[in-house]
Amino acid sequence: MRSVRIWFTKCDTAKYISHLDVMRAFQRAFKRSKIDFWYTEGFHPHLYLTFALPLSLGYESLAETVDFRLVSPMNYEEILEEISKCHVGLLLLTAITNYSPFKTSSRRMRLVLNLV
Repeated sequence: MRSVRIWFTKCDTAKYISHLDVMRAFQRAFKRSKIDFWYTEGFHPHLYLTFALPLSLGYESLAETVDFRLVSPMNYEEILEEISKCHVGLLLLTAITNYSPFKTSSRRMRLVLNLV
C-alpha cells in the first residue's frame, strides 16, 4: 500500500469554498477517476482521505494537503492526470509527494520546534 500526499492551492474564488465542500469535491473527483484507492473496511466503505487542519472561510492558502493511500502502485504523473480530468477547476493541484504517516523526520521536528 503506497501513501501519497497531494498539495493544492485554495485562492481567488476558491477561498469561499468551505472545508467540507472541498472534502466532498476531492471525494467525487477520486471516485470518478480510474485510480485504485484504498477504502475503509466495514458496512459502508468510503475513501480514506486525510486533510490538514481546516482553513477558515475567506482565507487563501498556497499549500493545502490531502493524504490518501493507493492499493496498486502508479506513477505520480498518471495520478495527477487522472485527478485533473475529474477535478473541480477552482482548486489547483500543485505537487504530489510520497509520505510515510508513521515516520517523522527528526530534522522536520527540529524545524517545527525552532519556529515555536
